[in-house]
Amino acid sequence: MVDRETAPLLKAVATPQTNKSPLIFRLAVGGFLLGLLFVSLGVLLLYVPRPEAAHPEEFEKPVHPAAPHPFERDLLSQVALDLLPFNNSDISSGISLQQVERVYCNFDQGGFRLQIVDGRMYVVGERHGLQTRVRNTKLMLMHLMHSFDLPDVDIGWISADDGVLEFDAGRSDECPEQGPVFVMTKQPQHEHCIMYPDFTFWDWEEAYAVPWQDIPKVMEQAADREPWKKRKERLFTRAFNLGEARNTLKDNEGGLGQHELLDARIIDWHADPGSFVDLQDHCQYKWLLHTAGNTYSARLKYLLFCKSAVVLPDSPWQEFFYHMLQPGHNVYRIDALTYGNRAYHLPAVADYLQENDAEAERIGAAGAAFARKYLSSQSVEQYYKELIETYAGLMKFKPKVHPDAIPIDKSLMNDYARPFQDRTCEVCRRT
Repeated sequence: MVDRETAPLLKAVATPQTNKSPLIFRLAVGGFLLGLLFVSLGVLLLYVPRPEAAHPEEFEKPVHPAAPHPFERDLLSQVALDLLPFNNSDISSGISLQQVERVYCNFDQGGFRLQIVDGRMYVVGERHGLQTRVRNTKLMLMHLMHSFDLPDVDIGWISADDGVLEFDAGRSDECPEQGPVFVMTKQPQHEHCIMYPDFTFWDWEEAYAVPWQDIPKVMEQAADREPWKKRKERLFTRAFNLGEARNTLKDNEGGLGQHELLDARIIDWHADPGSFVDLQDHCQYKWLLHTAGNTYSARLKYLLFCKSAVVLPDSPWQEFFYHMLQPGHNVYRIDALTYGNRAYHLPAVADYLQENDAEAERIGAAGAAFARKYLSSQSVEQYYKELIETYAGLMKFKPKVHPDAIPIDKSLMNDYARPFQDRTCEVCRRT
């Protein structure tokens, strides 16, 4: 119902004066309604939440809940899981020469084809990789050859962390099935990719680290110099500017840096060498934030040795030991750092860690115990042995020395890298 005071106003709007043009009237009414629309939209936008307005208090649980019960997992179970696509009940089960050849003739990343034939190890069609990755991988393989009686194998081996060979790459009539390829890291959908312990399990000179066989002792000494009660209460990280997680941190350093419990900086230590923080010096902090680069980051295993609580944002990329990480028991898991959330949950994570100090200390100690048991040189070598032996058991052919092959020791003394286009493809054509 319309009251008496409002009725004349409505009547005036609804009934134009006879001496006015109908066009002018329509324009007036249209302008009036359009103005109301803009005002309404303006008021509405005041109440629409913006990503930058998100506040740490909005996150009810800043860390992922702990697994119901900690349990003992088998490190070597990842070998069987990775090779499962080539070890099923299908008639085509196993690894054929055509599959291996298809990989060799279609990946152009750093790496090589590894052959062991009659007790000798060869590198085939080597491609240069970043820094010392290829060299350190070959040194590890030579060490394994001297330590174990390894079977004959023929393997495509990629040393680039972004070197996942896509499943459809190189399909041809001669070689219709994609073969297995050894990689340092992968996502779950890369079923044809087999993870191996990366080059840093031999050495990582670029991070000014000692050889891996000395890391447990060096990192444990650094950790023991910093009793828990005297460690700095900071969620700490220093990382090179690669990948979405780190770019997110860098883009929001101004806002995140105002929180007193956060010390997360993305740096370029080539341009500013003084910004580099030694791995051992990370042990001064109670809580360490691990961020992935473009894919993964090799630093995680070093941080675990610190006895600090390691905070691991979600990421689809994994290494061979990630299935052993148990949220709430040997690491903390949190939501991924993305352009969408702008890492605004990190202050809430830091507050949670400070409020749950005993829990964080326990998780840090458990992370170090895990690293000592499963990531020692001895454990890594056993993983390699299991991986190579299981792979060999699935091969349906006996490898022969390839025309492009170079003995691995000779390949370390001279540069025998072969351009991709010069590879000899005996079975599959290059596509």
